[in-house]
Amino acid sequence: MARCQFSIEFSGAAEELLQKAKDGITHARGSFDGDASQGSFKVPTPLGDIKGMYAIEGSVIAITVADKPMLLGCGRIESELRKFMG
Repeated sequence: MARCQFSIEFSGAAEELLQKAKDGITHARGSFDGDASQGSFKVPTPLGDIKGMYAIEGSVIAITVADKPMLLGCGRIESELRKFMG
């Protein structure tokens, strides 16, 4: 399955951003593990799981999706992850 990579700039504390992401992902029955520097996540979808990792440097979170359903595009995944982060 294909990989996706993208970065999202944010303002405020990294901990707040990650708490929003964790809340959204766990509410969607996924899992989130990590801290204010790096971690991983898994989000279930009807087409299969999305699995990825993140790293934070300054006010940018770099996200790498390591595994995803073939029919689910990177743009759609980025859009949904942005929603999780508020």
